[in-house]
This record gives sequence, C-alpha cells and structure tokens, in this order.
Amino acid sequence: RVKGARGGFTTANARNGAVPAPKMAQIVKKYSGQAINANIPLKGDFSETDKKEMVKLLNSIKKGGDTTAVQKPFDFNIHLDKSGGKLFSNLSAKEYMNKLVEIDNTFKKKTDKFPKALRSKLRAARYILMFQKAEKESPEKLSELIAEIYFSSAKINISKEDLSGPFIKIQ
Repeated sequence: RVKGARGGFTTANARNGAVPAPKMAQIVKKYSGQAINANIPLKGDFSETDKKEMVKLLNSIKKGGDTTAVQKPFDFNIHLDKSGGKLFSNLSAKEYMNKLVEIDNTFKKKTDKFPKALRSKLRAARYILMFQKAEKESPEKLSELIAEIYFSSAKINISKEDLSGPFIKIQ
C-alpha cells in the first residue's frame, strides 16, 4: 500500500521501472524550471499562448545543450500514419505547432490516440530541455539528474522523505 494523492493509502501498482508521475513532475520542475504539463492542455484545445510557449520550447531544444548540441540544423516533420498517409516535412517549430494544433482541434475527446500522443511528445520535449539545462549548468548537475531519474525508477530512496521501495508480487 502507498500513500494516495488524496491522503490515506491505496494499492501500489508495479511500474516496471518507470518513474512515478508525481516524482517525475518534481524532477522536471527542479531541472527545467517548468511544470511538466505547462502549456499542454490535458482536456481542452491549445490556446495561442500555449502554442507560442511550445514553439519557444521547441526552438530552445533545437539549439541544443553543450555536448548534446544538434550538429546539423533540423526541421520538424509530421507523419500521420504508416501506410503512406499525409506527410508534412521541413517545418519550422511554429509551422509544426500550428499544424499539430490544427489536427488536435479536430478531436473532441483528448483521450483519443492522436491527442494523447501529441501531449506525450510535448512532455518529452520538456524532458530534453531538462537534460540540456542540467548539462549547461555543469557536468555534475547532469550526473545528478541522471542519478535521480535512475534511482527514482529503480524504487530506491534518495532521501528519507521518498516513499519508493522495492516490491514483491505474490500470485
């Protein structure tokens, strides 16, 4: 049993080495300076502000970190399906976000496949930013970030406040 989001205890789920979502949100905030879902609407459509902020984030990661800097300029591409469907290539970050939001707005349910995947990819962009910012600060900060993610996913406590721990499943 683990401490639930609303207090009390709830059943623990095996996460197969994934960092628990609340812990990952803390890590992202600590190392990127941004909330994990900032400007990523979970239920509704993207606002103009959301689009502008995501374009800033994408342009920032495109510039790269120190040793992870992108060697060649790259553009953004959208492949809508694997069977030769629509392809939008060589887009700028702004064109990319505009097209993604246009497609996303056609979905009423943001739990459908495309909206969920889009939001996941935008969170992944923030993860890249987190690594780049840590690397720019110092090699030690990048090492600290990697260790914190590793130990959080391995359910090993970094401090006495952490609730992670190993588990055994009995069937």
